[in-house]
Amino acid sequence: MGKRNGKHRPDKVAIKAYVTKWRKAVIAVTAAVSDMTMTEILWDGVETIAKSKGILDKDGKVTAAYKNRVAVAESMIEQIGVDK
Repeated sequence: MGKRNGKHRPDKVAIKAYVTKWRKAVIAVTAAVSDMTMTEILWDGVETIAKSKGILDKDGKVTAAYKNRVAVAESMIEQIGVDK
């Protein structure tokens, strides 16, 4: 199987975040020590907060209270495009 060389799956979008070198280094080391990707590390934090705020249920599914908001945000992301 060939390498992706910077290409991504069509169902994936980028999240642009600017952080200090120190924060990126901490994320990178945490990921390596945890045998996770940096994306998995970031999602773990987001998922924990989303569950505490009632956006996701205990199984990681969007709750009824936020279903429409998440759907609208997802639609807007799709319309804007990957690199915006």
